[in-house]
Amino acid sequence: MQKSEQLLSTHLLNTPIGAISWDLNFKTVEWNPAAENIFGYTREEVVGKHITELILPEDMKELVEGIFQNILSEKGSVHSINENITKDGRRITCDWYNTALKDVDGRSIGMASLVHDITERKQAEEALRESEERLKTILSATPDPIAIYSSQGETEYLNPAFVDVFGWTLDELKGKRIPFVPDDQKQITSEKTKELLDSDNKVQFETKRLTKHGSSIDVIISASCIKNLNGKISKLIAIIKDITDQKQAKQELKLLNLKLEHEATHDPLTGASNRRAILGRLNEELDRAKRGNLKLSIGLCDIDHFKHVNDNHGHQVGDDVLCSFVKAIQNTLRPYDLVGRYGGEEFLLVIPDLPASSGLVEERIYERVRAKIADHKMVTRSGEVSITISIGIASRRGDDTADAMIAKADAALYRAKENGRNQLAFAN
Repeated sequence: MQKSEQLLSTHLLNTPIGAISWDLNFKTVEWNPAAENIFGYTREEVVGKHITELILPEDMKELVEGIFQNILSEKGSVHSINENITKDGRRITCDWYNTALKDVDGRSIGMASLVHDITERKQAEEALRESEERLKTILSATPDPIAIYSSQGETEYLNPAFVDVFGWTLDELKGKRIPFVPDDQKQITSEKTKELLDSDNKVQFETKRLTKHGSSIDVIISASCIKNLNGKISKLIAIIKDITDQKQAKQELKLLNLKLEHEATHDPLTGASNRRAILGRLNEELDRAKRGNLKLSIGLCDIDHFKHVNDNHGHQVGDDVLCSFVKAIQNTLRPYDLVGRYGGEEFLLVIPDLPASSGLVEERIYERVRAKIADHKMVTRSGEVSITISIGIASRRGDDTADAMIAKADAALYRAKENGRNQLAFAN
């Protein structure tokens, strides 16, 4: 018994935990050095003194004495967190583990307690709780959807904007994973989550997410980690920006730009390149032909007696004839040949990459176009209309400019008309 008491006394002297015992009258019997450090009283100051008179606030004495009486009479032991007062008047928070002391006959003879000063921990926890509450207040006012997850990915918080955008409430998803990742986005989501946890840093990526009703929206997710007091990752926070409207507007702007670009380079009636565009392409092809010493040919094409079409059938039918005419030419030319509306019923054909040693291929191309138009019925709103065309042709010679070639083709076209129309004429 003596050895056991000596061993216990040694433990009580050296333990960093406050160890206190008192008799049935709440008079202090044991008070180890750790208790001195916690409360500021020495052993000599407290032994034989009523414990509650020393370390309890006035408003807690009756409550604590009632707890101690229950321990002695019924429960045997109890854990409690109490507010205490130190010798210098400071209020501290302590974690108490209390148990009844009994003699060999099982009768209560007093009580022993182990005490931890958890004031700093409680203050830190309270500061963290207040910080989290402030964070949630800020997040509630944020217009972008925000979700907070545990380190295992379970949902802990959703702000009002998240509910508005995605449709799920926190009651539906708390403790669960949010089921809003499309199958084709799961891999990138998994990779970015791993990157976040491994790097302990922020990640941002563009992806898609599903709403509660199954619709897909485009989003940018910015995710980061929240650490606990021990520096370990305890939560993940994701700010989700809905960019569906932004992407749609961007796509519409792109389509509008394409439309404007098309309108700037194409004839609004026939869809062929307009005068400015076809002359631009002619200059590009002319430069390429000069660099590669390639043969380039142009044909200035005019619809014969087009005024008669307008006079006999009306201008709307005349417009239909022009549109049908362009389609017929485009279907006849080679894929890389060019056609553009030069003005009125005149069209410019640009024929690149011709064999340098023979004009036979060149003539066949233009003759095929002339014959196609002569044999083809132009479809209009008033029925089919037959037309013919005359073509003046000029080939690149030396350092010919685009204007020089067009002048030659125009002179050749004039001769084709003088010679009876519906024919080809080559520049001298």
